[in-house]
Amino acid sequence: MSGYQETLLIYAPTCINRQCSYYYVPQTPQATNCPKCKRQLKKLLSTKVIDDVTFDQSLETNYEAPILGIEVNDILAKEIINYHQQIKQSLRTIYGNPDNIPHQIATVFDCEPVYLTLHSLSHLLIKTVPLLFLASHQDLSSFTVERPVKWDNPHRTLVYIFDSVHEGCGTTEALVNDWDACVQKALELASNCDCGDLGCPRCLTEYGCPESNEALSKLSGMWLLEQIANGTFS
Repeated sequence: MSGYQETLLIYAPTCINRQCSYYYVPQTPQATNCPKCKRQLKKLLSTKVIDDVTFDQSLETNYEAPILGIEVNDILAKEIINYHQQIKQSLRTIYGNPDNIPHQIATVFDCEPVYLTLHSLSHLLIKTVPLLFLASHQDLSSFTVERPVKWDNPHRTLVYIFDSVHEGCGTTEALVNDWDACVQKALELASNCDCGDLGCPRCLTEYGCPESNEALSKLSGMWLLEQIANGTFS
């Protein structure tokens, strides 16, 4: 940790284009289009930075815990990309104007498909923990990373799931040992959640997510769960 930002919650026209450098930067109340990417703004509750404080010395926390790495090969990566194209086409058909698409599912337009899918998969799996084990979903955390460009194989993106306490609490091992049941339970939980395709704290978003619950898609995560459950790419 190298510092902190003091922020203010405001309701203002905001750019929702994740590729834009003005993404989630509140604009003036009169603004209608992003000054950078020119896309139409939406009025959202967002944060405005008031002060940026940097510490003289960085603070960091280190601990050791069991870790599970999940990665995909190039064949599955291509299938994920193809599935995202199908989602995009379906959303265009349903909503017409991209600005009308709910931001929870519009992430397929703005995020790298494999990254989005693996991050979502980890969240869906973590949500199953209290349904299968004598544990809390907060006993696990996850982090999605990109390996160096020169990494040969498999796909550069992978996600880590790990115990959130020093030396572990056995939850990661339990997930691995009961993998098939976790996958089935994650599918059941996500499919029956009344949020539909949007994703919510009950089935997808996670308090304390190191990536601030950005780049999540319930549809993408469920699709990969289905492929795992069916053994399509085993």
